[in-house]
Amino acid sequence: MTPSLDALVAFAEAYDRGVRDRTVLLGIARHLIETHSVLTAAGGETRTALHFLSELFHAQPELRQAHRHEQVAAMTFSPHVPGDGVTAADIAEAFAAPGRTRDLARYVLEFIRASDTGATLDRLAAGAAAPDLVPCLAGDAALLALLRAAPVEDWELEQGLTALRRILLRATGNDEALRLCVALAMQCHLNEFIFEETEEDRQHVAALSEQVRAALQSCREPPALAVAAIAMHRRLGEALPEIEPWLTSAGGELREIARVHVVEPREEARLAAAMPSLTPIGDGVSALVRAQYERHPFPRWTTARIGNRQPLAALIADNLPALPMPQDLPDPCSLLVAGCGTGLHAIELASHIRTSRVLAIDLSLRSLAYARRKARDFGLNEIAFAQADLMELSGFAERFDVISSIGTLHHTRNMREAWRVLRGLLRPRGLMHIGLYSRIGRDRIAETQRLIKEEGLDSSDETIRAFRRTIATRRPDLFRMLIGTAPFYSTSELRDLVFHAQESRHDLLEIGGILEQLDLEMLGLHVHPEVRARYREAFPDDPAMTSIANWHRFEVANPGTFTNMYQFWVRSRR
Repeated sequence: MTPSLDALVAFAEAYDRGVRDRTVLLGIARHLIETHSVLTAAGGETRTALHFLSELFHAQPELRQAHRHEQVAAMTFSPHVPGDGVTAADIAEAFAAPGRTRDLARYVLEFIRASDTGATLDRLAAGAAAPDLVPCLAGDAALLALLRAAPVEDWELEQGLTALRRILLRATGNDEALRLCVALAMQCHLNEFIFEETEEDRQHVAALSEQVRAALQSCREPPALAVAAIAMHRRLGEALPEIEPWLTSAGGELREIARVHVVEPREEARLAAAMPSLTPIGDGVSALVRAQYERHPFPRWTTARIGNRQPLAALIADNLPALPMPQDLPDPCSLLVAGCGTGLHAIELASHIRTSRVLAIDLSLRSLAYARRKARDFGLNEIAFAQADLMELSGFAERFDVISSIGTLHHTRNMREAWRVLRGLLRPRGLMHIGLYSRIGRDRIAETQRLIKEEGLDSSDETIRAFRRTIATRRPDLFRMLIGTAPFYSTSELRDLVFHAQESRHDLLEIGGILEQLDLEMLGLHVHPEVRARYREAFPDDPAMTSIANWHRFEVANPGTFTNMYQFWVRSRR
């Protein structure tokens, strides 16, 4: 629980007097963590929760393990500030903790950019020599942990890593080079091989592939470094299918590569073949969208925020703190996740609320297979996954207390009709959790999509890589917003963002009209605490923050509020 303002003032006064005990340091750190804030001294010095935790660990090292989770929590929102006490070893441990690795990765990117490793990668990107390159980078625990955990969402660092990949493709074998190769192979698996590749690179990959193939044909063990180097550029199960028996038995550094290139895809193929189907897949838009996600299951995620199951009311209170809490919410509840993709949202939601039944549906068998595998990994075997076209669900007999559809309805041929179909599956007084693209918030994305259409660009991997290079090097000012987004650093995510087969955008007034037609009432929009505070200041007469007209006015005045999408909860009036 966040300390009261009076308690925080008392902690700060004690700190100013030189008191450095556990209560004072933890009190300040916890307040900064829970309010996502920092302290700025009179001289302009910024101090984050990490500074106070570092002082605590320095004074009482035995407390480090007990409060490690608070250090990880602080990293997920704090900027990296010199002197905050975080080490490369801390970062490696943090990536091993539960939670979304991409939230943590933002801090780690700043940490690396401020380090010698960042300077080395900058030199590589500029084409300069970097002495002791391989041992220097192979010994950086923070870099290796980041490469294995999340896409590197930084264009300049990506250029350095691309240059490093090119060097390693031509390297001779040693343990340090292999360690780096494997880490970069895991990074390229996560970002779906989005790094730029030259014709010379392709020739080297082909030569190494022939070398490995020859070794296998003559019953010799292929060089581990060559296998890892190919895996930095290709999916081994597709490029070298004959390597699968040998690779699955390989140990050491190659075990990770075997898992993501062979073992998991094989398991997903088995799960896809056994996936139940609830409806046929419609022609036209549904077929196009399904084909896109069969090629690239989206998103390719690794870790999740797994919670402790609580009543639905607790989740609503967390999402909508201004809402007077309804007293008649079902507990446990039945849940339908419509358009679950690769399962991240379904798994996190099912882990946070008490449920009597969870059904997660999607068009794509490959996405569903990924989702089922991940649910099994997290021990959530009670989630039922099935293939279905939500446009074809009007005859489905089952009804649900809660229906969640985030980022799906705007990819159907008719958003209003798709929403109407889902509304028909809702029990009386049931809740819906909806996510829709904002017409205002995605204005710049729409401009990019128009340019892509005018240029006649397809959505192939090669086109996406070339598109990135063009806008990042020739038109960075025009596309600064896009280059700064997470999807820019993942092939399937960038395809989903600007190359999608079908997309519609909407505004809050239109949504308000649909709610009236479907006999639904707005419970509230899920927004950042800072946005809530600004809204409350602008519209003090709406304490529950449920006025759609007010939110529309707020968005017009603040067009960056919903650049991702609207996410909101609604409830059936009857």
